[in-house]
Parts: sequence; C-alpha cells; structure tokens
Amino acid sequence: MARSGVAHVTANLERRQLLDLPDADEEAESIGQVSSRSCDELLSAALSNPAILSDDKLALVGRRFWSVLTTQGLLARCRSLNHDTSERISRVRAAAGLRNEDEAIRRASIELRRCEQQRRDEEQSRFGGANAPPIPAWMDSLALRFKGERSLNTWGFIAFVDAEVQTLGAEQMDRFCKRYGFVLSDAMRDNGAYSKLLNRTWRLFLYKAPITASTSFRTGR
Repeated sequence: MARSGVAHVTANLERRQLLDLPDADEEAESIGQVSSRSCDELLSAALSNPAILSDDKLALVGRRFWSVLTTQGLLARCRSLNHDTSERISRVRAAAGLRNEDEAIRRASIELRRCEQQRRDEEQSRFGGANAPPIPAWMDSLALRFKGERSLNTWGFIAFVDAEVQTLGAEQMDRFCKRYGFVLSDAMRDNGAYSKLLNRTWRLFLYKAPITASTSFRTGR
C-alpha cells in the first residue's frame, strides 16, 4: 500500500477512536437501518439544521452511529464519563480538528430531547383539560407534598423481581422494563399524575425478591 494510503487509513482510525465511532462495517449497518445517507451527510445535516432529521436519524447520530444500547449498557456508559472526563475529551477532539463532528453529535442529541419533550408536553395538555380523569385523594396529597417539601423530588413504584425473572438475559430484561414502564405510564394517565405534572418525577425501583418467591411470567401456563 502506498504511503499516502497508509496515512489515510491511520487518520481514519484515529478519527473513529477520538469521536468514539464504531468500525466502518458496524457504522454502515447502523446507518442502513434508518437512512440512505452517509455518515458525513448525517453529521452535516445535524450540524446545519438538525430539525430536518427524523427521530431515528437524530438518535443514530446522538449515539455516535453505534447500535442501540440496552438500558444497562447505556447506564454503564454514562457512569464511565464524568464532567471532567467529557471536558478533556472535547478539548482533544477540538485540537484534532473534530470540533464540527462533536458539535453535530451534540446538536442531534439536543434536538431529539426537544422533540421528545414537545410530544410529552402535547400529551400532557390532553390529560389536563376539561375532560381530565378524576384525581384520587392520594395523588392530590402527593402533589401538595411536592409543592411544600423542597427536598422531595422523586416518587414512584416499587417492583419486586421474582426468581424466574431474575434469570432473564440483559435484552429480555430491558424489554420487560420498557413494557412495564408503559403499563405504569398508562396508569398515571388515569390517576391524575399527568394533570399534576408528577409524571415527570416518577421512578421505577426494582428489587430482587428472595429466590423462593416466584410466579410464572409466561403466557399459557
């Protein structure tokens, strides 16, 4: 291979490492699932006008073209990066001439959050109007506590994970948590949490039950 070709390969590898991008094959596979554009075209769009990109394209750019992470994988990545580390990485990328790529990824993430918040606000308004469901007394009491106690910033549901569910793999567990979260979101639409804005502060807390406690989660049994 000519010296110029070696230099190009080396530069491309360093670019991927500095921007935390996957290898070319995984990048192409991830992009192919949501777009016919190239990586550079998506980065350019995210930098100049991220609003023209759909949610799935914004999410792709925001996660740096990696495949979708499970909830556990996402939490692990977030815990590995504190503010100081992120700042140092950003300075290195800027020094290497990658400021635009880094900014494009940041703008894609911001735009995706804006779109998601807008949809939540629109949904919120539908449940807080004249036809809002009746609010139970305990929800009224909880809303008053949030207003009166500044230290109170989270409420939610506790779920004990039985022995059978504890054997699920990471992907199955991720699907279970998402589906259970949807069930709880539906419940909050009926109990007044949306009209009281408490749907924005709830959390789902999972605890492992003793291995002797088990109930089948499979249908038809």
